Amino acid sequence: MRTRPFGKTGDSVSEPGLGTTFMARQGQDGVNSRIAQSMDQGITDFDTAAAYEKGNNERMLGIALRGRRDKASLATKVGVVEELGGHSNMEAFGC
Repeated sequence: MRTRPFGKTGDSVSEPGLGTTFMARQGQDGVNSRIAQSMDQGITDFDTAAAYEKGNNERMLGIALRGRRDKASLATKVGVVEELGGHSNMEAFGC
């Protein structure tokens, strides 16, 4: 698996990373399996966000990474505010 430097940290991350947008829909066993399989193939970079599945993706990803967290990089996003009805509003952040 190809890697690239992660900024000026001295760490490297895999190319490609794995997006987790809808991963929670697989259930915890599915997430555990997908993360283990990905890491076994050399993927170390995981993209997530609190807005994905109302925070369940981040929680489930954390559980799946137990015992392997030191070998993973996490990218997340902040600033998306959910309104009633499930709509996202980013106007408050100038977007």
